Amino acid sequence: MQSKDGEYFFQITSILKQTSAHGGRQRHLPPIVLQKYDHDKTLCVFTLLQEYLFRTSNLRGSCSQLLICHCKPHGPASKDTISRWLKQVMLDAGINTSVFKPHSTRSAATSAAKSADVPLDEIMTTAGWRSSSVFAVYYNKPLLNDSSFANSVLGKN
Repeated sequence: MQSKDGEYFFQITSILKQTSAHGGRQRHLPPIVLQKYDHDKTLCVFTLLQEYLFRTSNLRGSCSQLLICHCKPHGPASKDTISRWLKQVMLDAGINTSVFKPHSTRSAATSAAKSADVPLDEIMTTAGWRSSSVFAVYYNKPLLNDSSFANSVLGKN
């Protein structure tokens, strides 16, 4: 993770499901960039991340992973712990977690982007997909009305 000019950059170099090999070398996802959102500080992921890093700095020790456990010994959070945290946030937001799971965020975000007329090539690049068929088959879901996942997350009741 690097910070520069009101942005945080994350370059994922681990082998993921979206990693591919071309010509003997691996092709990774493009960097994740979190930018300042000056219109509303309460929605600004840059400001939130800055505050999180400040508040956890004395707990980190030599741990370089972004998400750490709040209980001693404050080590790296496992994927199961992160999933449990996400599920709790979803419950607190009024989302029906018997229907929507932490992985539903990817489908909701990409479907909402498509619904907001974000170009498909931009959605695919951001999600790390090379084929539009992956989006069409697995992620292009109809957005539900009322208390659907996307509306709950985005506060559009």
